[in-house]
Amino acid sequence: MELERLAEQNPWWREGATFGTDHHLARFDGMPLKLVHPVEAKVGLASIGMQVMRGPRQIGKTTLLKRLIRSLVEKGTDSRRVLYLALDIADIRNQLDLLDALRTFVRASRGAGKRYVLLDEITHCPEWATGLKAAADLGILDEVYLLATGSHALDIAKGTERLPGRRGALEAGFNLEMGHFPFSAIAAAVCGAEAAASSSWDPEELVDTARENSVRVSGYQDAFRIFLRAGGLPRPLADTITGGDFSLDTAALHKDAVLGDILRAGKSEPQLRDILRAVVLVRGSALSWHGLAERIASGSKNTVAEYLDTVRACYLVEVLPQPASLGSRTPAPRKPRKVLFRDPFLHHVFGAWATGAADPRDAAAACLANPESTGVLVESAMAGQLHSHFSQIMHWRDSGEIDMIGVTGTGKQVRFEVKYQSQITSRDKKHLKAAGGGFVVSRNTTVLDRAAKVAIIPAPLLLLSAPRNTA
Repeated sequence: MELERLAEQNPWWREGATFGTDHHLARFDGMPLKLVHPVEAKVGLASIGMQVMRGPRQIGKTTLLKRLIRSLVEKGTDSRRVLYLALDIADIRNQLDLLDALRTFVRASRGAGKRYVLLDEITHCPEWATGLKAAADLGILDEVYLLATGSHALDIAKGTERLPGRRGALEAGFNLEMGHFPFSAIAAAVCGAEAAASSSWDPEELVDTARENSVRVSGYQDAFRIFLRAGGLPRPLADTITGGDFSLDTAALHKDAVLGDILRAGKSEPQLRDILRAVVLVRGSALSWHGLAERIASGSKNTVAEYLDTVRACYLVEVLPQPASLGSRTPAPRKPRKVLFRDPFLHHVFGAWATGAADPRDAAAACLANPESTGVLVESAMAGQLHSHFSQIMHWRDSGEIDMIGVTGTGKQVRFEVKYQSQITSRDKKHLKAAGGGFVVSRNTTVLDRAAKVAIIPAPLLLLSAPRNTA
């Protein structure tokens, strides 16, 4: 690849150039809400090695890469030893193109010393993993920190399987996920205060931490109302902070970005709409794939399963299976599953699209005005937010129902029942009590029932106070 083509995406290589003309950085600098994603702390710039970061469209992966570059250069790194390459813009479609680009950069940045390679939209090149493997084997990446980003979780997962032993000092931290922004980060930006985190899922400790955060993070209920409308995505959050609601342009941008990924995976838009309409209409109830297939105009249970695997990989929904038995870590393949939108904003946008509503803002307002719909929305939001806290999330339905069961990396199970209402009764706790304890997610009640091992905590305080690293 000609050096001039690489230079087009790296204007900071020019003598006297600044970052002031980069539109990603300009938009970030001008945003009213400065969100810091927890994944930033896991980026291993100080190491030699390789990391891959996945995350939904429009979450800010490109902006993060540009901010990392700006930070490196401002701290004294030679700008010509830092490469940014968006594979879709450069139209890199195979491993030879990728190898050529990496060779060109390394040769141009002559001399000994560390280099930084930041690759954006790597899944544009289906052979990206074999290209990086070849680059590592040929010694091209010997003195390089490399970070590659992509939006399709399935494509990223398949590619990373081909890179064992070539991750350098970052083997343990190779896979990064920049998911939807956690509510704790949103509340910190909106309220100007960092929340305390519990050190465990012990109900008594979590209640104590929640009570501390109710004082520490003044305005957390206002932040949660914003979150239930704008979700955990930077642009709709910025819209809502400045104008009171997300814009139609923002809704269309996100819808088209997610749809584009799903359609590129070979899925049909009409069939996708039918499946998502059925998901909206069952209102968080559990259904088998066969039961969901019966609700759409065409398709089979296999089609439903295939579509929802793709939709889940594009960060649109969370699928909660049931365990084989209460206490088991093994999902039961034939038991009904819950399908929940992973983010409140996407719930509004794709719910409106699937059901034919003209304006997703009206759909959001109607949802938040209806207590039952709000309860489903909060349950979906909790599942999406708790995703990063657990290795898997399931649900249980037998003689009683438990909305969510989070399984930690050590196998510990944490149970949640969402009752987003002002009053919590003994009946609301009975299934958790029978199962051995857990958490009732309330609207505004904080109570500890030591005998039942059940903690009742408001949804925003539970998200603020949850342990940060339990997956």
